[in-house]
Amino acid sequence: MRDTMETIGVGLDVQTGVNTVWMETVFEQHDFDLSLSRSSLGADPSLGMSRWYACNPDNLTSRNPSGVCDEELQAAADGAVETADRDGRVEHFHVLQERAAELMYHAPLAWSTASFPSINTTRWNGLDNNDYAAGTVNWLELEWIG
Repeated sequence: MRDTMETIGVGLDVQTGVNTVWMETVFEQHDFDLSLSRSSLGADPSLGMSRWYACNPDNLTSRNPSGVCDEELQAAADGAVETADRDGRVEHFHVLQERAAELMYHAPLAWSTASFPSINTTRWNGLDNNDYAAGTVNWLELEWIG
């Protein structure tokens, strides 16, 4: 990450530590400029995307690490949860996306499902090492058997 950011003129002071210290620093104290985290979107945008933008006054872990509380974002997140109508929910999520793009205080730089791979092991040879859950599947060494 440091090398990548340096190519665009951004220097990084990379700090690592135990997970509990990171969670406290990011979610409770909001004391960071850039945080790399692994997260999941969930089966529904209200379980995933919305929690990154909805207000988080109690500083709960895995919810809005920025600490920003925007009324328009909150209204859109709430509206999506309060209706079961699919078209109505879509409208709320569009508002959420547009407002989030305007504020741009949280922006996923990359998305990977490497830590949660879904592999049908009956269709591939070469998955004898069960360490593929760590995101280390070397697809070039696998053989498709259908």
